[in-house]
Amino acid sequence: MTPAPHKVLLGKASLLEAQTLKSRLARAEIEVALIHNGSTCTSGCQVQVEIWAHPDDTAEIARLMADEHRRVLSDMGYDITLADAVFDPAAATATCPACAATFPTTSTCCPECDLHFDVPDPESGGCGSCG
Repeated sequence: MTPAPHKVLLGKASLLEAQTLKSRLARAEIEVALIHNGSTCTSGCQVQVEIWAHPDDTAEIARLMADEHRRVLSDMGYDITLADAVFDPAAATATCPACAATFPTTSTCCPECDLHFDVPDPESGGCGSCG
């Protein structure tokens, strides 16, 4: 089976994931085609399909998927405003984007969850204060 003309490949997913996405997009009146590509599967694999959409729908699909991602994170209790946090070694303190702990930037590792921030130590070439 080949994709309909004027469609773009969004990506590949398991059949179940693709069907779930197709249903979600249909509620927003966006049609996608699921195309099985035999070359993406070998014996014993989970069925994979390609997801094809009209190019004019890709911006709306991206927006809907981003909204869903934010909703899932929010439902899990994650403060999505932390996702944009940037470790600034010139600032006095930093807020960990993973656990929301505030800590001095003299450490490049969060004291609560041990998330390491990639701040190279000029002398060693590695992470300066991580232990």
